[in-house]
Amino acid sequence: METVIAQLNALETQHNIRIIYACEAGNSSESDYDVKFLYVCKLDWYLSLDPKPDNMRTLIPASDTSNALDMNGWELKKALILAKKNNASLFEWMTSPTVYKEDPEFAKQLRELIFAWLIDNTDKTFPPPQLNLLVNEVTLPDSVREIISNLIEKKKAGSYLGEGRHSYDLEKWFEAMISTECPEYCKKFKNVKPQQFELLDPLLDKLFYSTVMKYQ
Repeated sequence: METVIAQLNALETQHNIRIIYACEAGNSSESDYDVKFLYVCKLDWYLSLDPKPDNMRTLIPASDTSNALDMNGWELKKALILAKKNNASLFEWMTSPTVYKEDPEFAKQLRELIFAWLIDNTDKTFPPPQLNLLVNEVTLPDSVREIISNLIEKKKAGSYLGEGRHSYDLEKWFEAMISTECPEYCKKFKNVKPQQFELLDPLLDKLFYSTVMKYQ
């Protein structure tokens, strides 16, 4: 872990950025570590009219003293926009059991907003890459396991889950899991009506603005 943190710190210095969250994804076939991270830039980056890269990747080969590192980062605005477009990656990163670096307040707020969006948009989401592994590690009702298996097969075919609400059994299972794993979310959003979740957009905007300005 110390090697990963040292490389993250080096990226901050090299690119004049601040990494606000970094975790282990474990999806890379090219390295021992598959590190995903979110970062913010300096204010002039956001104010420039010229298009600039909003992601970065660094692949560090293995050596006699360290393992290979595959490090992929998204600029925060890019990450939040992709999350609103149903990209499952950010959801997976924010629930990783291995966190190398984070701004605790930012991570807490983002997790709450992600879960709020997820539970009200079951018709727009698709399973994350490691859902099949997660399913094998938990006890599930047969009805839920069958539904998830079908969703994974659709994902393998390269398609989204289609339109319309998902199975009631699946929705209730997600609600139960979220209430257990993210009690702060439940306390904050339990009385919000579905149509009011459109208010999440300005909350994401506020989180983006406050986080960027914090590191100027």
